[in-house]
Amino acid sequence: MRRFDEFADRDTGFWAVVKYVSERSGYSKGGFVSTHSAQDIEKALAEADFFIDRRQITDVKRYLDLRADLLNNQVKSSLMDAAAAKTEYEKLSAIHSGGNYRSKLPYNKQKGEMKQIAYFTAIINILAEKTIKKSGRELGGLGFNDDPRGLVYIHAQG
Repeated sequence: MRRFDEFADRDTGFWAVVKYVSERSGYSKGGFVSTHSAQDIEKALAEADFFIDRRQITDVKRYLDLRADLLNNQVKSSLMDAAAAKTEYEKLSAIHSGGNYRSKLPYNKQKGEMKQIAYFTAIINILAEKTIKKSGRELGGLGFNDDPRGLVYIHAQG
């Protein structure tokens, strides 16, 4: 997510506070991105003996409120739920199995009955590999590497 223009000049300390408060107080609850009161922000910071002035708290609160509003009221309706992701994955898995694709279709980290394909990651892997295959630029078999720890190759030709 890109910064809002009004926060473009904030230093890394500001972004560290935003991240800390979000992680400490929770990013979301009940399917909605959380907003935090100035008191919640002060409390989260005080628990770590970290204090900032009132103006900075007001800035952090304003940013968190804007972020929550954007995600809850504009972005959320564009996101897939689990059922939609599963449906889309099932359509694409036929392409994967029938197209001699090499990308892995990873599982989530759950156990037992909850263990299943990580739909979002699998969808991205299939679409990325499909795009590379379609472009005809697999360059000596490099193709799509789904290992996030692997070396990235960018070929400037063509």
